[in-house]
Amino acid sequence: MADATRRADAKKPRKAPGHLDRLPSEVFNNIARYLDRTDYHSLYCCSEKMADLVKPWIRASLSARQHIGQTHSENEYMHMLATNPDTVHLPTSLHVMVPYIGDSAAHKVSEGRLSYDPEALHQAPEMGALRRDLNDLVNCKEFRFTLVRADQNAEPKLNNQVLYIEDALHAVLADSTAQVEKLTLDSRVVKSWECGKSAMHESLDKAWSHLKSLKVTEALSSDFSKGTALSHILQHAPELQSLSLNSLADDPKHRSKIFSLASSASIKTNRLERLVLAYLNVELEDLIMWLTRFGSTLRTLELRSVRLAHGSWVDVIQNIQDKCTNLQKVVVQYPQGADRSRGSLMDIRCSGSEIRSKLERLKRSVVKAGI
Repeated sequence: MADATRRADAKKPRKAPGHLDRLPSEVFNNIARYLDRTDYHSLYCCSEKMADLVKPWIRASLSARQHIGQTHSENEYMHMLATNPDTVHLPTSLHVMVPYIGDSAAHKVSEGRLSYDPEALHQAPEMGALRRDLNDLVNCKEFRFTLVRADQNAEPKLNNQVLYIEDALHAVLADSTAQVEKLTLDSRVVKSWECGKSAMHESLDKAWSHLKSLKVTEALSSDFSKGTALSHILQHAPELQSLSLNSLADDPKHRSKIFSLASSASIKTNRLERLVLAYLNVELEDLIMWLTRFGSTLRTLELRSVRLAHGSWVDVIQNIQDKCTNLQKVVVQYPQGADRSRGSLMDIRCSGSEIRSKLERLKRSVVKAGI
């Protein structure tokens, strides 16, 4: 018993201070990066103050390959960057706003009267500098891309203007080691002309390997309906956990192209936990496909102002009850049928144990409304 007590006490840090306790933390960190796990544990036993200093290094030294795919040295290096005062201030997000070429130029491109180079923005010197900077911005993992309207009355100057959102993605992320974990794609233009179909650059295949969250907002533009950005990302994002699709000005007479693209894509992830659909006109079969495919993983489901082109909301609610067995939060706001005027005031928000009872109540409401 006495030996066991002595061994237990030997593993605890001493309360009496020693010479190492007088080291400033920045000096200690410079020394600690050259030590190994045995040294860390020896320092931990020196004193309580030294234990506090060395705890982060002990955590960083633990092998993380089985959890995050990093080696011992890579994990230590990332910890050093995160705690180093020279890098801890680095930005965690980047918002890129790119001018859209404009309706007039898009019309001329579609007719072959104007040449459009999807590589032009990528080749711009400032984009090259941005890509090089991203390799050093180790904390930057959240990206937002917004297409903004160019001057519609000006003569077409396509130098650094883009037609498709994927051309902006290529300009910023190609040849970069940036790890994109959260991505938002905004389209803030309204375009009526039918243009050719764009293709995502192969150099972006690995850009989405760590993507956890994707939000896409379309506003009556063809950069998603004619481009391949959404399909490409879903095909190369095995870790995606949250997906939000919004079409702010959709055509009520036609199925939302953005949702159609997502539904027909070769979706890589099997870990989707959050699905948000807003202002979309969808087919019942497509919606049920999502509920079936991710029924066991979904924790949050939000359907806001979603209109069924065909079918009944009774079937949607029944499929939610039958297939989404692990839901923790459900929002169904203003469900609509083929007749846009019906059911516009229904709004349920529920979580936990109240989900089933409120869905049953919603089911009775949609039957009464005939949607």
